[in-house]
Parts: sequence; structure tokens; C-alpha cells
Amino acid sequence: MNTRILSFFFTTLSLIAAGPQFSGRVEDAQGIAIAGARISVYPAGASNPITTTSNKSGAFSFDVPESSSYLLTAETNNLSLPQGLRFEGPAPGLVLRLQPVAQRSSITVTADGLATSVEDSGKAFDILDKEALSRRNEIFFLESIRNTPGMQVQQTGGPGSIARIVTRGLRTSDTAVLIDGFRFRDTTSTQGDAGSLLSDLLVVNPDRFEACRGSESALYGTNAIGGTLNIVTDSGGGATHGQVDFEGGGLGLFRGLAKASGGQGRFQWSGSAIHLNVLDGIDGTDRYRNSGTQSFARFALNPKTSISTRLFTTEAFSQYNQGPGAKSGIVFPAGVIPGTLAFYNPQANDPDARRATRTIMGLVGLDRQLTNKLSLRLQYNRLYTNRYDANGPGGSGFQARFRDFNQFGGELDTVAARLNYAWAKRQNLLVGYEFEREHFYNFGDDNNPNPATRNTRTVGITQRSSAIYAQQQFQLFGGLILNLSGRIQDFNLRQPNFYGAPAFYEKGDLSSPPRAVTGDASIAYLIARTGTKFRAHMGRAYRAPSLYERFGTALFSGRYSIYGDPNLQPDRALSLDFGFDQYLFASKAKVAATYFYTRLQQVVGFGPVPREPYGRTSGYYNTGGALARGVELSASLQPTRKLSLQTAYTYTGTLERRPIFLTGELQSQRVFPHTYSLTASYFFTKNFDASFDYFNASSYLVPFFVSTGSRAFRFEGPRKADIAARYRIPVKDRYTLEIFTRLENVNNRTYYEAGYQTPGFWGTGGIRFRF
Repeated sequence: MNTRILSFFFTTLSLIAAGPQFSGRVEDAQGIAIAGARISVYPAGASNPITTTSNKSGAFSFDVPESSSYLLTAETNNLSLPQGLRFEGPAPGLVLRLQPVAQRSSITVTADGLATSVEDSGKAFDILDKEALSRRNEIFFLESIRNTPGMQVQQTGGPGSIARIVTRGLRTSDTAVLIDGFRFRDTTSTQGDAGSLLSDLLVVNPDRFEACRGSESALYGTNAIGGTLNIVTDSGGGATHGQVDFEGGGLGLFRGLAKASGGQGRFQWSGSAIHLNVLDGIDGTDRYRNSGTQSFARFALNPKTSISTRLFTTEAFSQYNQGPGAKSGIVFPAGVIPGTLAFYNPQANDPDARRATRTIMGLVGLDRQLTNKLSLRLQYNRLYTNRYDANGPGGSGFQARFRDFNQFGGELDTVAARLNYAWAKRQNLLVGYEFEREHFYNFGDDNNPNPATRNTRTVGITQRSSAIYAQQQFQLFGGLILNLSGRIQDFNLRQPNFYGAPAFYEKGDLSSPPRAVTGDASIAYLIARTGTKFRAHMGRAYRAPSLYERFGTALFSGRYSIYGDPNLQPDRALSLDFGFDQYLFASKAKVAATYFYTRLQQVVGFGPVPREPYGRTSGYYNTGGALARGVELSASLQPTRKLSLQTAYTYTGTLERRPIFLTGELQSQRVFPHTYSLTASYFFTKNFDASFDYFNASSYLVPFFVSTGSRAFRFEGPRKADIAARYRIPVKDRYTLEIFTRLENVNNRTYYEAGYQTPGFWGTGGIRFRF
């Protein structure tokens, strides 16, 4: 009796939760069924898809929430739909024919804040999907995007060392890093950006990485001046599948990874865990450890309502080196100084320098389809960061007298609500509200053994903000799509708390930052007959001054330095880009060209300042910004199922408003004027493939301090080639053993990234079990 009641209960519940259905068959161009293909459907206004996989006969079937329209995409290892398919209702009995295409991912969730077909967006972006990441056996997030047009990645040493992202010649703080659309940034870093966390981002369980270039502040707020990098986590779906990796090799590296995902119907899930251990690093003493997890779950309460949650964690430890610097006691040549070891000292081992980071980011959300055209999303996201830095008297050069210790604790709470109204075909209105609370905590201790002269300090600062934003997408006529968006954000600073340190900021006005008003417009025009898309994008962006820039102090060997200015104004910028995408040979080739222009109207700079109420001699101040302009060229080609090629060239011209070097050079520091990249993948057999990556950058300028100020040193850019390969051994129908390797810097070129030595030729190998 109980069994019958339970059976009736679950059957009834499944019927209540069942919604519109998509079903059909996946096959290749010859009509052969494709098993294991991934089919994803995005309801209107969604950024997370409903996903399933095809069975042995290529068949698939799954329920989706009610909506006015849907976007569908399907892909497998080296095949995909040439473009996303749009439906105005459920679509049973589909036949999806996959083929080699130049751009596998046909839907973006970052460019316009919700799922959008690539042909409808007027913005410049690139998508790196998980199959490409797997082929290249990437470990670090930054290395995986190195070949992206318009973006430059700079790693100051080996694994775990401080890293930078330069988007279109701008600063690292001008690129907003997102995880599933939410800002991922350290509220205690000097610019309040993701810079202090970048080197610890590993490739754990992403669905894809989306790199959008150009102003995105209207949708994503602060820091999105040059663009956004969105880590889209795997949302699960389909039959249960996963993998377990074990890898080891050069630099004393060991990596272990386990992940799984699945879920049919109402429940989708994914989960993963990773551990990375580098025992040696470049000089044999650069230890680095990193452990992390990622998980996602979605549960449909009924056809109109679902709840979701996501958790992302990292915990890292590293031994870092003393930075490079100009040699002393020598005569430097006039003008720009060659970046050779004759004129500067590279990084040196610092035996007692340590850094540790802990990051926890969690999300809960509710999605509700109010009517056939109107949907509501409510979300709460919390980001917690905790960093500590310790450095003692050991090592060469200028060192602390005792053992300086600094702890930085950051909190970022975001409550978001948004309505999406799909009032007509390709006519979409998005309205949202965000409340954000950020907290800055800093504890410093010089560990002086004499209690009478020991110095400690504790700083606590909280700021709140509220933002309203809106976006309207129009289909004006034919293939013309216009997208307009705007954002208004207000800030509310709470009284800072200082303990155990001089009250530096008792004088002066501790007002909140001014209101931020930003706007954005993009247009796309698709000529379907020729496969040509023209696009243009312009916007006004901003970066709010960080809490450190406003209230920052430093403790070194018992001395306090005051850097902050509570009355700083935000960075403001205007940007414009336009270009075209040309699809050729039935979407097997894509050529893209973009011209970009960005003017930083006002920025927060650092340097000598006149004495003012806070007693500073140097610190943060507002000044005029730089000008950056250039060209991005790229091409993708997938002529057959076996061969895939991507190449890109970027020219970046930067011009500072005032010289930053003693000799008057106006070129921005640490920006490659020219970059070129090539990625080639080839499937030799069904079970064996290999990939080749090459990156080449021109020389660039780096500032080093000499006796009278900063001089420009010209360093050669990196020229780096990598090879990755994998061989699969089928074990049973659903189980595969994979042997893989990755060889880094196979040309064994010795180069110094801004004066930091980078690894020569090294490699790793491992085994992977898929199920």
C-alpha cells in the first residue's frame, strides 16, 4: 500500500513539474546518429540553460520552463550547430544536424546580460568552450585566454605568481572579472578589482569562458571599462558523466581533479574539486598550493518556478620573490634603457616571504515565469576573501626589520532583482536593481619583540550602494538589432573605524563617492545571404575608487605611510568600437576585424602629492587618463572534422596624458603594441588529437626606479609555443581512459616578463578517466 502511495505521489509530482518539451535526434551531415551530444535550451531572459545529452541512437527529450521564446544550441567534441536556433514555443521531433563550424558556441550570456544569439549582438567578444580547454589541457584560467584578441596576459614568474590582464591597452582594474555574471573582485585590493585573485583562478569546471571587449559598466557596474571576463560554470544536465585526472611533471607540479554532472528533468547539478601542488617552481623554492571546488544545482519546483545555487571556493599558498629593479652604481644610457641583465637585477629569492588567499563565493537564486512574456529573477550572492602577507628580514635588498604581517579581509554582498519582458519577437526589455555591501578589513603587525615600540593597526570600512539599470533590445527592420542600456548607481559610506593606529582621516570631508551614471549602445546588422555582420558599440564607463585608494595605509618596519584620499572621484571613460564578422563556406570559416578607441577622461593615479590635511607626501590622487586605440583581427577555420585553426593579431597604441618616465616617453607601461597568436588542433584519429599554441608579442616599456625617478626599460616580448596531446582508450560503452600531456615553451626561449624570469621548457603528463 505504501509503495503504491509513493509511486502515485512521485508520478503526480513529475506531471505537475513537467513543462513544454523539446525532443528529437542529433546526427552529423551524413545522417549518422551522434551519441553524447549536448543540447542546451535557454528560455527568454535566462543565462543558465536547461541541458541534456543524446543517447546511443542520438535521441533526446527534456522538459523546459514555460516561456515566450527559446534559444537552442547543440554541440559535441568537434561538431556544432552553425548558429543558435530560435523557437517561439516547444519543439518536439527536431532533427539537429551538427557540422564542423568556425565558432562552436553560438550563444553568449555575457555581452547583453542574458542569453543572446551571437548574430544579434553588436559587441566584440570571444568564447572559449570546455572542449577547447580540454584539448589544450589548460590548468590556469589566465593561460587559457592568452590568445584572445585584444587581451594581454602577463605572469610575473611561475605558477601562482602575480598576474595582470591588459584589455585594449588599459589597466588590470579596467577589466571586470565575473563568475556567472556576478562581480568577482577583492574589496581590499589596492584598486578593488580581481588583480590579487587572478593567479589563483584554475580551470576547474567551466562550461566556457566569455571575453567581451568594450564598455560594459551599464550592465556590470564598476571596473568594466575595457571589458569583462565571465567564467560560466557547468550547469549540469543529461546522463551522469564526469572525469578524474592525475597529472604531474616539471616544476615539481602535481594536479588532481575530479568532477561530475548530470540531472534529467527537474534537477540539474554539477560538482568538482581540484588540488594543485607545485613543489619547486622556477628557482626550486617557489612553492605553490591551490585547492578549490565548484558546484551548481538547479531544481524546478514547477514549470514556472526554479531555484538554483552555486558555490565557488579557492584556498592558495605561495612563496614569492623579491621584485626586479635597476642596478645601482652604474651609468645608464640616454633615452630608453635596454631591458638586459647588464642594467637590471631580475627577481631574487626571498626565503621568508609568504602569501595565502582564501576565497568563498556562494549564490542562491529564484527564477519565476510570471506570464508567457514576463520573467522575474531574484538572487543573492556573497563573496568572501581573506588574504595574508608575511615578510621578514631574510633576503637581499630592502627588507623588514622583524616580520611584518598584514591580513586583508573582504566581503561583497549583492542582492539582485530583475524583470525581463519579451514583448515581441527580438524585442526585449530588461530592468534590474542591485544592492551591494562591501566591507574592507585590514590588520597589520610589525611583530617588534619590544612591546613598547610594537605597532599594530586594525581598519574596518563599510560602503553600500544601490543601482538601477535597464536594457532595451529592438529589432528595427530586417537584420538590424539595436541595444540600448543605462545604469544609475548611488553610494553610501559608513564611518570608517581605525584601531591601534593614528587617526589619519579625522580631518577633511569623508563623503560618499558621487553618483555614477553610465550608458551603452550597440548595433548589429546581419546580411544573412552573404553571412556578413556589421557591428558597432559605444559606451560611457566608470570605476568607483576603491576603499584602499580612499583610506589606504601601509605598515613597514614600524612605520606608517598614508596613501589614501577619502575625496577621490571615480575613473571615467568613453569607448567606441566598430567592425564586422564574415562567415564563409557554410560557417566553416569566420573572419573578424574591429577598430577600438578608449579615452580615460579621469583616473586615480599614484605619486607625489602636495601636503594636505592628511599629511601625505605620496599617495592616490585624481588626474587625466590615457588614450588607447587599435585594431583587432582574427580568423577561425574548421575545414574538416579533423582540423581547427584560430589566429589573431592586435595592434594597441597607447598615449599617456603626461609622461610617466623621466625621459618623457608617453607610451603606457607594460603594454605590448603588437601581439600575434595561433592555435591549431588536429584529430589524427577518432581517439588521438593534438593542439599547438603560439604567442608572439613585440617589445614594451617597463618602469624601474633609479636614483632620480622612473626610467623606461625596453623588454623583449614573449615568444612562446606550447603543444598538448591526448589519446583515448575506450574501456566500455561509457568509460574511457585518456593519456594526455602538455609541453610548455617548447622553443625553450628564456624571457623576462617585466623583469621577472619565466619558466623555460617544461611539461606535464597524466591520465584521465572519463565516465
